[in-house]
Amino acid sequence: MPDPTQTKPTAVIVPVYKTDLDRYEQISLAQCVRILSAHPIYLVIPSRLDVSQLLRKYPNLRIKSFDDRYFKSVAGYNELLCSEHFYEAFAEFDYMLICQLDAFVFRDELNDWCARGYDYVGAPQFGDVVPAVAEPKSLRVRLAEYLRQPLLNGGLSLRNVAACLRLLRTYHRFLPRWHGNEDGFFSLHFPRFLPFRSLMNLPEPIEALAFAMELEPQRSIQLNGGKLPMGCHAWFLYDLDHWRPFIQEYGYDI
Repeated sequence: MPDPTQTKPTAVIVPVYKTDLDRYEQISLAQCVRILSAHPIYLVIPSRLDVSQLLRKYPNLRIKSFDDRYFKSVAGYNELLCSEHFYEAFAEFDYMLICQLDAFVFRDELNDWCARGYDYVGAPQFGDVVPAVAEPKSLRVRLAEYLRQPLLNGGLSLRNVAACLRLLRTYHRFLPRWHGNEDGFFSLHFPRFLPFRSLMNLPEPIEALAFAMELEPQRSIQLNGGKLPMGCHAWFLYDLDHWRPFIQEYGYDI
């Protein structure tokens, strides 16, 4: 009889569409393998991509391949992550962690976050942790902002596989495809998702900051009580100078 206290492993998913990784992407992958090696780590790749070089360097990595068309553009990637067959490919797992090659993981807290029971967690954008918009706002825009849920970025995100499948199957009963960014879909970010909000258990933004940060890291760490999150996304895009000393503590020369 299975032990109900036994935690099932979480699949770590690293999307890769090329093998000539730049220096920062190599650091992200090396840190992912280093910190999350207790979990099965999958490279999600185009079916025609030869990743034998990466497998020689990291022989414990596993492979899941999908049609090449999903990796030719951002739109294709969004289509893949909003497809039922993507989550069906990992149906043996309760949870998956998407860890893109612009994410950096500081600690392995996956079991703790899985135990919290959320269906989707990512770096939040809310309040003063959002891109500044200077244009005057119409009544329609102000109303939409009031009804929106915070966006939880998908670049470093934890997902309940069954819950994501349930949301997709329900959505696809009414519409064949979501055409926007996949994290906007799973965050149920837009007011049009009001009818679907009961399907996903999402964290409050303040709690999600302990999982991951992206924009305005100094302010985000302040809001998180001065503590680093489990990981960060887009570390070399938005504020490399802020993240540099924390990453160098792991021995990386940046």
